[in-house]
Amino acid sequence: MYTKLYKKLSRVNFKLRKILTTTITMKLILISLPTPYADEPAMDVPLGLAYISSYLKAHGHTDIQLVDFNLYTNYDYKQKQYLEKIPLDADVYGIQCHTPQFYWLVQVSHYIRANNKKATIITGGPHPSARPFECFTKARVDFAVIGEGEKVMLDLLNGVQLPNMVKYPWIKDLDSLPFPDRDLLDFKKYRRTIHGHRAFHVITSRGCPYHCAFCSKPSVGDIVRWRSVENFIAEIDYCMSKYGVKRFVIYDDIFTLKKNRAIQIADELGKRGVQWRCWSRVDTLSKELLVIFKSCGLTSITLGIESGSDDILKVLSKGVTAKQNEEILFICKEIGIPVRASIIYGSPYETKKSVDETIDLLRRTQPDEWNIATLIPIPGSDIGEHPAKYDIKIHEDPLYLNYHRLGESGMGNIAVDISTMSTQEYANLRKYMLKTLLKEVPRRIIQDTIQQFSGKELKP
Repeated sequence: MYTKLYKKLSRVNFKLRKILTTTITMKLILISLPTPYADEPAMDVPLGLAYISSYLKAHGHTDIQLVDFNLYTNYDYKQKQYLEKIPLDADVYGIQCHTPQFYWLVQVSHYIRANNKKATIITGGPHPSARPFECFTKARVDFAVIGEGEKVMLDLLNGVQLPNMVKYPWIKDLDSLPFPDRDLLDFKKYRRTIHGHRAFHVITSRGCPYHCAFCSKPSVGDIVRWRSVENFIAEIDYCMSKYGVKRFVIYDDIFTLKKNRAIQIADELGKRGVQWRCWSRVDTLSKELLVIFKSCGLTSITLGIESGSDDILKVLSKGVTAKQNEEILFICKEIGIPVRASIIYGSPYETKKSVDETIDLLRRTQPDEWNIATLIPIPGSDIGEHPAKYDIKIHEDPLYLNYHRLGESGMGNIAVDISTMSTQEYANLRKYMLKTLLKEVPRRIIQDTIQQFSGKELKP
């Protein structure tokens, strides 16, 4: 079936490739799809699209525009009037898509196809990387990019003939990439803050060497590639000079994979008086490292705790123990580093006992903030691709509208049935967990990640 589909797509796209080849100056529209299920979607400029824009501009393609639907909070997306924000005179459309956004990829692509028949539609991001054929059959896109998009997009705009499903080798030299294009839209429209002041999110590396069962890897890869410390700090200096921003969120999957490198970066940030926060794993941290981080401006840290049950941590292939989670949480408390503990509820084989173990861990350690995400079987993750292996049944949802775990803590949709309890028991146990934690582990918002859009000017 896939072979026939691929041949059909190749025939359909021959004319589109010819247009790309013969067009001298092309207009590109980059699209960040809606996330109306999130409390505050317009937190950051879409970093992946910003990297693509800067890369293309560095190679001569300058007619680029961004449509970020997350800046519009007053739309009824069921009425589809939001689609009118899409310019219909572009030659190429590049759409970033996470699995919970797949419904809107379908809507946006169909709208473009109906109103601009000559346009080429390209999609990339986590969902196309994991399920490219769905993007062809349901969203009717022309190209699905697996993995990184900078070089693929440049070749497509230059008229290089490529297959409809495109995967390039991972970019090894990240220093060769220009800094992300934060001028695609007015940066003041975005609401990320640290201690009430505007913050930018940045990355120092790409890729993750771990294989957690709940995480999708096709879009990021197993091979970790690093920016040099000099290159990363040059971006910090640039943002401070041009935008007046002195606060940054390091968005690496695991910033602390290389201890000495992390210390070098922290030291440079400290010299500049920068406030920053990062994400990490407990088995890459130590008291020594955290003491250094705090002295260099670290304001808080997000830790993927996932569970207080060793049995559940093993099921999730997390590679850490509940004891390691506890030790680092206590160290952060001792040093005075605020912690956001990320928890997954409803993993395969979850029980009242494993939930109580998680509650007990948080009760003992009292993290400053905790956040519960209901398990979602994300395409590309081991759980999402092999549900029978985990004794779960995935709820049928062809457009993935049920696949979100954002918004109020713990209140994402329920998208699976697990073998250890009924659906009603699953929902009731989640309510019990939330009620107990809210009572016994006071939750202080430290990350400025759950906030309402006010429209007020942020402090620089």
